[in-house]
Amino acid sequence: MKPVTLLMMEALNERMNLDAEEKRYLGNLLKGFNGEFAFSERLGDLKCEHILLKDLIFDPKYSGQIQLDALLFIKDCVIIYEVKNYSGD
Repeated sequence: MKPVTLLMMEALNERMNLDAEEKRYLGNLLKGFNGEFAFSERLGDLKCEHILLKDLIFDPKYSGQIQLDALLFIKDCVIIYEVKNYSGD
């Protein structure tokens, strides 16, 4: 499911002329979503027993909000994933 911010920016893009900064922001949101979706698809092929939690948001008492792209539990192991979808050189 697409994040609300991405859906909102896509809707605005359809209805008005976004400036260069807004278009760049929309492009980054879309690229990030596509990267996380591709990562999720690959993890979906795991054959072993596992638990996969995606897009977790924590709001600690004494610091800013923390977002984890994926948390994977396999047997005695916990793996934290931060997905990046860079392009260019």
